[in-house]
Amino acid sequence: MIAFKNCFLFFFLLILCACSQQPAVVTSFPGEKSVDVHTVLNIGKVNISAYEYRKNLNLFITMFTQTAGHKPVNNDIQKWKNGFIDHTYFLADAYEKGFDKDQQIDSVAARTGRLYIAQFGFPELQNNGATKEEQQKRITTLYTRIGAKAHMQFNSANILVLSAKLSDNPYGPQHTFIKSRFKSLLNQPLLTYTSPQESGKVVSANDFFDYYNSLAVKYDVFTDKDVIRNLKNIVYTNYSYNEALKHGMDKSPAYLADQMNYKNKLIYQKYENEVLAGRSITDDEITCVYNRMKPEFVQGNKTIASFFYFDNPKSALTCSAILKIRPEVLDTLKLPGLIKEEKHLSLAYTTQADIDTLRKTVFRMKDGNVSRPVSTRGMFVIIKKESSSGKRTEDLAEVKDKILRNIQNSRLAKNIPEKLAQLKRIYTVHNEL
Repeated sequence: MIAFKNCFLFFFLLILCACSQQPAVVTSFPGEKSVDVHTVLNIGKVNISAYEYRKNLNLFITMFTQTAGHKPVNNDIQKWKNGFIDHTYFLADAYEKGFDKDQQIDSVAARTGRLYIAQFGFPELQNNGATKEEQQKRITTLYTRIGAKAHMQFNSANILVLSAKLSDNPYGPQHTFIKSRFKSLLNQPLLTYTSPQESGKVVSANDFFDYYNSLAVKYDVFTDKDVIRNLKNIVYTNYSYNEALKHGMDKSPAYLADQMNYKNKLIYQKYENEVLAGRSITDDEITCVYNRMKPEFVQGNKTIASFFYFDNPKSALTCSAILKIRPEVLDTLKLPGLIKEEKHLSLAYTTQADIDTLRKTVFRMKDGNVSRPVSTRGMFVIIKKESSSGKRTEDLAEVKDKILRNIQNSRLAKNIPEKLAQLKRIYTVHNEL
């Protein structure tokens, strides 16, 4: 998965938005415009402000335009608006059930909000019309200054042990680390530094995983250098967040609304998983669906593919776009940032393909397809699958996540209309949309 090198420069995906009434408009963030906080939709304990509604609508318009190639018409917007209101019913019920008091949700939202606000801590992190090279130079200078204050001391032995375990396919859903796989390491110190608040602050492996999992987009982490890069970013974030607090940026109405948006996304996900999707999925259900869907899991056991390795995601994306439009340039394509290329490789499926990111990707692709950038070991790889032959059926372990999603989606399709009708009889709606 691709991530931004600068951990501060990321965005919130605003899925649902709801928050309590905000105080009078205040401008806190650089260039921040006035925030209209009056309530335009109320269901139960959930109040939707005009600012939040408009921000979500703009996100829908942007995503629709990117997908469809044209802006949504009035009918498209009305369908989205109806869906937005329906989702707010579910969110209202989630609040009524106390999901907003969930400590894990509060913890995740706080970590993500900390990252968000940290991007405004130092003026060097703002573009202000600077070129890419000028901006990178400013950030490098800033990081050097922070590093001199922080006196970072890395525990090389523990970092090497951790990085060795990270190479063994450690990721779970949404490219997050499953901490239970690293129980023996969670309390081990990886870094000691001087923070703005205290000297001798320790960052454990558990802190490292919490930080990484809270990132919106991520680089793969395999080597000790990858671990150290993220540990340094923890320090930079701490200093920049502390600076942002000095300027009162945590009181910004836009920040408070966006932070609540993100928390409500987490609340809705919990409600969907625990209420709308119903009871836990049993092993018997999984096996039954697997047997029914087996024809869909047949793939070639031999393939011919070409691989292009880049040192930056932008060049990799350009390569992917070109090969999709002009596949005939496969043998002549040259782009800046290309580290190496492997063309027309013949690959046979082995069990190692499941822990090899590139092989796993290529065997799941359809003939003729071009991949998006695959981030692996510090490189960005584009795969062009040319042909396949032979047959093998993916076993249950390989497709279990796909089956779980299939079962959950089937349940949601059945349960959502029934639950929505029930909630509309319970909750009163005040709608100014």
